[in-house]
Amino acid sequence: MRPMRSAIYPLILLLLSSSSLCLAREKMIFTCAMTEDFPFKALSQKIFSTAFDALGYDFDLRLSADLRSVVDAANGTTDGVCSRVYNYNELSGTPNLIRVESPVARVAIEVWGRKAGLSIDAAGNLPTGPSATGVLKVGHKRGSAWIERYLKTQHHAELTPLLDVPMGMKMLGGGRLDLFVGIGPQIGFSIKHFHLQDRVYLVGTLATLDLYPYLNIRHRELAKPLAKQLNRLLQEKRFRIKPLLI
Repeated sequence: MRPMRSAIYPLILLLLSSSSLCLAREKMIFTCAMTEDFPFKALSQKIFSTAFDALGYDFDLRLSADLRSVVDAANGTTDGVCSRVYNYNELSGTPNLIRVESPVARVAIEVWGRKAGLSIDAAGNLPTGPSATGVLKVGHKRGSAWIERYLKTQHHAELTPLLDVPMGMKMLGGGRLDLFVGIGPQIGFSIKHFHLQDRVYLVGTLATLDLYPYLNIRHRELAKPLAKQLNRLLQEKRFRIKPLLI
């Protein structure tokens, strides 16, 4: 009897292992360009986790630098990126990304300065400096396609691409930049976090943009069902305040 019992134990373990494998679900991983302490990180995780759960997937949100988050999603290191402008592929020339038709956030593109009284003109151009050249030092977050295209039209601006918004706002508040162009909610968070209220001033708002998730092209079949789930969730009371998923 002992030999038979010994033979049964490995069989039971094999069956249990097979059952666990059958229950395991594929995990979708998105990158998102925000800091760990940004207030909407938890809400971003929640809405995507809920949407993917309804489709039979687990989900994980990884924080990353702006440009790196897109590169990883485009080359398949991750499965998608949490939010970009509607025509991101056209603006950036990034291949292999499929837009999910669900505007998960609406954000303002703002210009901030370190002197009161500055303003953008009627055509949406940045203010110029007091010198003969009119050049001002302008910071922006590297990898923001809409902002980078806009700044290429501002020939009097001396551009400084930066890793993230907090770095840019600290440099602005410290006098190392004349202007900073970026996403309104991230700028507001940085101003509060670094106590810059008396050192920086709103110059103007350039545009208000809707932002959309993007999937790696290998998941193209998920674009429509994911959009349906996200749009449903955004209508519910618990997701009534749209998360800012920059």
